This record gives sequence, C-alpha cells and structure tokens, in this order.
Amino acid sequence: RAVGWVAGALLGLAAGAQAQLTIETPSPLPNGQVGQGYSRPLAASGGTGSLAWQVSSGTLPAGLTMSTGGVISGTPTGAVDERAFTVFVRDGANASAAKDFKLTIVAAALTIDTDDAAPTYRGAAYSYQIPAKGGYPPYSWILTDDPSSLFGENKLALSSGGVVSG
Repeated sequence: RAVGWVAGALLGLAAGAQAQLTIETPSPLPNGQVGQGYSRPLAASGGTGSLAWQVSSGTLPAGLTMSTGGVISGTPTGAVDERAFTVFVRDGANASAAKDFKLTIVAAALTIDTDDAAPTYRGAAYSYQIPAKGGYPPYSWILTDDPSSLFGENKLALSSGGVVSG
C-alpha cells in the first residue's frame, strides 16, 4: 500500500507541475521597413492562463507599439534605426519571463518614377526633376549608359541632383 500511495503522490505532483514560462520568439526580429506596415506576434511556452506582454526596458522604433497580447505592430516612421529592448510577459499564475530583442528598421526601396515626364521637342527649352523616393537621400544621379546615345542629339544633360535639362 505504501508503494501505491507514493506512486500516486508522485503522479499527482507531475500532473500539477507547470512548465516554466519562456519567451520562444527568436531575436533579432525580422527587419521592418520605413513606411511599410509591420506585424510580429511574439510567442511563449509554459505558464498558466492568459499572458500579458509589455516592453519593460528600451523603446520600440518610432511608429511601432506592442499590444498586451504580444504583437508588435504599426508602420515604422522616421529614420533607419536599430533598437534593443526587453520584453516582459506575465501569466495568470503570476509567473514571468523576460527576453532581450533587437529590431532593425531599414529604408524603403529606392524607386524612380518618370511616368509624368513631359515630352520635349527639338529646340525647345526643357527642365525636369526626376522624382525618387525611398533609399537613403540625398540622391546623387549619374548616367550609366553612353550619355551621347541618350542625350547628345537633343542637347540634354543630367545634373547630379537629378534634373534633366537643355
């Protein structure tokens, strides 16, 4: 009988034991991009009941917030940035865990759109600022093809500031 009681007690302890609360999401987090929506749910294992998440030290990049449900989301604004911060999670039994994270915000992809460039005619004065966005301003412009094949006959030039004129 004593053996049965000990075995039952040990099984009862094992059944009631809780796994330690652990933040499972790896760091660094995937990069975000300036001006593009970002959403990254964090994951934890172990613990009891519902989880409450928060940034306990450091700050998220501008434009991002963290919900109490453990989701980092928003639209990164401002400059390219790398942030280090600590995330804290607490479960329904008051167990807690913390983990350090890094999150890098990169520049939006460089795009050039010349769809609205006005046509020009031989002998007419012309000036057009090539529009660009993203990347890392200020921009510097150069011709990568033979300039005479593109501009020589029409007497047009490209400035380092992105203005086509002539």
